[in-house]
Amino acid sequence: MDTKSTTLPLRIESAREVLRRSRITFLISIVISLSLFIASFNAHWSWYRRWPIQNATWAKGDVVVQKLQEEVYSEWAKSRFISISPLGIQVGSRDAVPLGALTLLIISAWSFGCVRRHTYVIRRLLLDTRDDENLDVRQAVYHGITAQRLFGEVIGVEEPTTRLDGQTDSTGFAHWIQRWVRWIPYLPMLMIALLLTMDVGSIFWEPAPLRPDHRPLVEEFCSDAKLNCTTGKLSAAWTLLWTNRTSTDSKVISQRGNLKWALGAWSFVLVIALIAAYFAYRTVALERGVDSDLKEYEKSLRAPPEASKHADHPTGEGGRMPD
Repeated sequence: MDTKSTTLPLRIESAREVLRRSRITFLISIVISLSLFIASFNAHWSWYRRWPIQNATWAKGDVVVQKLQEEVYSEWAKSRFISISPLGIQVGSRDAVPLGALTLLIISAWSFGCVRRHTYVIRRLLLDTRDDENLDVRQAVYHGITAQRLFGEVIGVEEPTTRLDGQTDSTGFAHWIQRWVRWIPYLPMLMIALLLTMDVGSIFWEPAPLRPDHRPLVEEFCSDAKLNCTTGKLSAAWTLLWTNRTSTDSKVISQRGNLKWALGAWSFVLVIALIAAYFAYRTVALERGVDSDLKEYEKSLRAPPEASKHADHPTGEGGRMPD
């Protein structure tokens, strides 16, 4: 029995399997990113957020309306939490900034590892079969791989196809949609940056619905430290951190510690966002390399194998295997 004919179906199936694994991690990253975004949106930008802030205007005489308002308030408070049923835990929107960023970083690294693996498997398969004299083998390899890819820019994807009744359909995305889809691997990094922005805004500028006077948290810092926030909240925070370092007031020491903890958490999340951006950049680069390889391989389906033997091998990132 020919060893090649025995191993080739296994290698094609292996390539399809690693592509499935990449799709699963891709889907997981989207679900986690959107879950964190929805919980943070409900906490910071939701229309229902105004109810606890405007509680002074609640109906006092109408029992039914008051009950409905309290119910809306209760449901909004619940929407600030993300339930993870398999683990039996809940994560609040405020804790989602460091915890969510760390989770998205792990998913980004996992996704990059899967894409790197399927790039290696596919590239080796294309290199080993490109000069095969059997056209059916090359077609099986090419179509077996492209059928499993969702967003690849492969020849023929945007070309109209003819139905059996002779009518013409277009199966491809518009060019601008394909460009937009290329940015989806950056979604975890963008969500981390958005979570960080929301958290910073909640400290310095957003009204605090869970505090009696609804003042932003930095104004409470200023009040306890006897600082004037009207000249600038950022400058007041800087004064609290560095100018009043010799103060022995317990409130000042406590609020300085709270602000330092927040700055430390934000720095941690910012570093995570940069690392996630690097993983996304490398993932996109590897995917573009696979697209280039498949476009080059597709030429062998139209040209005789003798003509392709002296052609350059398909290259991804600088003509080398993914590192």
